[in-house]
Amino acid sequence: MLKFLFLLLLLQTFRLELQAQNDRFYSSLEGLSGTTMHGFFQDSKGYLWIPTDSGLDRFDGYNFKVYKYQQEDSTSINSNAAVVVFEDSEGSLWIGTNFGLNKYSYKKDCFRQIQLFIKDNRISLTVKSIVEDHHKMLWLITSHGLVQYNPQNGKYNFYNHQFRNDGTPANSKYNQAVIDSKGNLWIGTDDNSVLIFDTQKNQFYTIREYTGINYEFPDRTVLAVTQTKNGQIFFGTQRAGLVIYNSLNRTFQQAGYSTNPENLFDGGIYSIITDRRGVIWVGTEHNGLKTFDLKQNKFTDVNHLIDLPNIKKAKVFCYEDNLGDMWFGVQYRGIYHKISSLKPFHSIGNSKMTGSGLSHFIIKSILLDKNGNLWVGTDGGGLNVKWKGSKEFVIFKSSGRGTTLNDKAIIKLFEDRRGWIWIGTYLEGLFCYKGKGKDLINYRMPGSDKENWNNYIFDIIEDARGNLWIGTNGGGLFYLNIKDETITDNTYPLVNGKTETIKPIINALQYDKDSTLWIGTYNGLFCWNKKKDNFRTYLINSGDIEKDVVFTIKKDKQDNIWYGTLSGLNCYHPEN
Repeated sequence: MLKFLFLLLLLQTFRLELQAQNDRFYSSLEGLSGTTMHGFFQDSKGYLWIPTDSGLDRFDGYNFKVYKYQQEDSTSINSNAAVVVFEDSEGSLWIGTNFGLNKYSYKKDCFRQIQLFIKDNRISLTVKSIVEDHHKMLWLITSHGLVQYNPQNGKYNFYNHQFRNDGTPANSKYNQAVIDSKGNLWIGTDDNSVLIFDTQKNQFYTIREYTGINYEFPDRTVLAVTQTKNGQIFFGTQRAGLVIYNSLNRTFQQAGYSTNPENLFDGGIYSIITDRRGVIWVGTEHNGLKTFDLKQNKFTDVNHLIDLPNIKKAKVFCYEDNLGDMWFGVQYRGIYHKISSLKPFHSIGNSKMTGSGLSHFIIKSILLDKNGNLWVGTDGGGLNVKWKGSKEFVIFKSSGRGTTLNDKAIIKLFEDRRGWIWIGTYLEGLFCYKGKGKDLINYRMPGSDKENWNNYIFDIIEDARGNLWIGTNGGGLFYLNIKDETITDNTYPLVNGKTETIKPIINALQYDKDSTLWIGTYNGLFCWNKKKDNFRTYLINSGDIEKDVVFTIKKDKQDNIWYGTLSGLNCYHPEN
């Protein structure tokens, strides 16, 4: 009954048409700690980090994990008001808050609070931006100027364009920065437009002093700074739109757009990115989302891309993840995830319906072999193959004079180290295809005839010697010695002088590097090492037969064994 219900569910699933994924919206209802956010950052492990005024959020694609300051815990982040997240070239993650700098430990899932001192007095500062130079030094753009921080030894230096009488750096309204090809910093400020810091001379310059160009910057407030691969530097201003500096021809261009005349602070640009297609996205305050055409020097309003009301009045941050999806942080609302449609799914169906050449719409197995041929086993239409270079599927027919494949239900496809294709069928046992022009070979399991379950081949795996283990759906476990072409029944193995029993309905096989064979059945997981002469049975749910069904087994690079069951996903760690 259980098998029938599962098959019925599978058939219903195949009837569903593939559809593009919908966009998603995340707010506090989905676990976001707060909606006053400062941008996004995706690390090399794939986590998306969102610094907010209510905590630092980490999103794994399913759930948010929130990190908050805990007064009694020195390993917590040093403030709930997170501002920026940055990963350096060594893979270390740094977080800037309104109380300073933190370093995150992936292994311990905690933070090291970095304390900065001036003249033996600890200084509390807001880290707004972090960049790394060619010497792997970190530069912190803070409320007290620049901080050069050495991540190797923890040493640091303060630099500012203005100091107090006692020699300490004064408050500086620095916002964001980038490093140019010479290793110098371009810093956007609130009151001095753009300052350039020469990291070799440790000296600040204005744009005019640094470039020698007689250019009057149109706005004293620069909120966002970013750089393209072509060396262009984009400056997002409070009231003058975008300013672009082209380092190749040493020219400036400006692109403004209309703002609310009743409020001079409307329309400030807080976010600028260039995506992988070359589209320039601009997030503003009170003007929503825009794109910018560099050649035409023109903005386009694209607020319709975010399916939320009154986006034009919102403050928006833009980000592109490593899959090409766009993320828009909408201040006081939440996060809008725009799913990329660059690579949409499309259906390859029955040839009668689509003309694709597939002989049946129920697919049981798929194999892309070493030569680039695509094999598709169907449940009712036989074996299909799309030979490399061809655009159409054809029904497989052996070019040899030997056995022909008549079974219309192809359950399992497997390619061994020799490049031979093994075909597991519903009634006719196992077939081997060694290449064009060669005979197709049929292997029947011993003690069987055409009508029993011994020839219902469900899984095939290769061992270290190149021999095959064959799992059947009802007939148990078999072993094929390639050299002498003998097949032996191993459903009742003799282990350490004792006869063990492997349940006959086998769904999955996995061979481990230490010669251990993992066997997933409808009655639990079995582990057999013939070389070491040991055997073990694992019942996942204390013998509850329906919940002990193991459908699939996979081994990862760390030799952990993952197995999927009717009650969920499990992982076995061999070391413990």
